Amino acid sequence: MSKIRRLCLVLGDQLSFDLASLQGLDPERDTVLLAEVMEEASHVPHHPQKIALIFSAMRHFAEALRQRGISVQYVTLDDPHNSGSIPGELRRWQSHLQAQELHLTECGDWRLEQSLKDCGLAIQWHGDSRFLCTRSEFSAWAEGKKQLRMEFFYREMRRKSGLLLNGDGSPVGGAWNFDAENRKALPKGVRAPSPMHFWPMQLPRMCWRWWPKTSPATMAPSTPSITRSPTPTPRPCGITF
Repeated sequence: MSKIRRLCLVLGDQLSFDLASLQGLDPERDTVLLAEVMEEASHVPHHPQKIALIFSAMRHFAEALRQRGISVQYVTLDDPHNSGSIPGELRRWQSHLQAQELHLTECGDWRLEQSLKDCGLAIQWHGDSRFLCTRSEFSAWAEGKKQLRMEFFYREMRRKSGLLLNGDGSPVGGAWNFDAENRKALPKGVRAPSPMHFWPMQLPRMCWRWWPKTSPATMAPSTPSITRSPTPTPRPCGITF
């Protein structure tokens, strides 16, 4: 196999065409890597439906990239060559493809980012432009403060972005937050709207079928028993199976 120029790793919470590390891709010379790995699915208890949702979103995103003409290497959880970890898959595919460059956007998980930084590969890191604030900006804001309070940081971000601010810089609605009001019970006679639900597509079903058999230990302790029926019935949850 001929060497590729850039191998770009995309994580399960980075499924965006605007991701910094995906900019400037050359379909003729670059490849995107996505991997389902047991380490990320099981390092803390997860509801199986959450895992199915994430893996389904990853598979849909991989297909969307391919439709844009981008080369994608996708590793499923049941791949016999799956190393079981993100660093392991990055090392495996870098060796297999002989990528000249490895590109990755900052991780949302500090544990994972540190393991990638310690995996022995030279990675070109990109700031995550999906956030209003960069890490360096946050560090500058936090410097010298005895207490880091979300409320004050939140106000600073609104001032920076202009979100929910009037022309004179005052908060829309006359207050920076309405937490006290939000904690009150609904008035009598007012009913909350029903939660949205969605019919499962083919990929969520595929991800769901093998998950309980593959690793039942990852089910969150508070997870109720899950029943299935031949035809999906709408339920008050995000995804029905």
